[in-house]
Amino acid sequence: MLVAQALGTPMNFDPLEVLAPVGLIGVSPNVLVVHPSVPAHDLRELQAYGRSRGEALRFGSPSISYTTHLVGQELGIEVEEVRYRGTGQLMTDLLAGRLQAYLIPLPGIQAAVRSGELRAIAVSTRTPLAALPDVATTVAQGFPNLISFTWTGLELRSGTPPEALERLGAALNLALADPEFRLKLSGSGVEAVERTDPDSFRTLVLEDKARAEAVIRRFNLRG
Repeated sequence: MLVAQALGTPMNFDPLEVLAPVGLIGVSPNVLVVHPSVPAHDLRELQAYGRSRGEALRFGSPSISYTTHLVGQELGIEVEEVRYRGTGQLMTDLLAGRLQAYLIPLPGIQAAVRSGELRAIAVSTRTPLAALPDVATTVAQGFPNLISFTWTGLELRSGTPPEALERLGAALNLALADPEFRLKLSGSGVEAVERTDPDSFRTLVLEDKARAEAVIRRFNLRG
């Protein structure tokens, strides 16, 4: 919702005002995948390939987004965002080679990466993804500002009694301490946090919002 708001999508409410944070559950780093026809196994090779082409690299996007332009900005290459309504046709075109790349949370492309139909070349976060231990992070590859992830958290309607927020926050931290729960999250591409609280969750949301808005302003993106 925050990205859509920054892109100018009309809204009759402010997500930051109508929702009260309880806590962060975890983050799903976006994984940069390319079609096997793209001669790149890491970001430097993708950068070199992008700069040597006479045309933009075509990235798929299933919705309103800014991440394609973030990749282009940080790698210094020309990119074209091809928008789709959902992921069905996007994946069809990517697997057929009509698109060159896609930045997406792991669950959406895990099977295709395992089968070799797509190649994962970077995890867009500071720490490695347990489900893809052999794929280096963007930070490890020398691109510290190429950070892109989706977060999963718990929020309630603003005005919820503080004691209710506290009880739910305590229950959430108990769940996060459960190894089985954490393992299930990790297997689906979600890296669970150790502990959480409303303030740190809101800070992460605001940082993510600022990062998106900076790219949106630079490229004058609209929804």
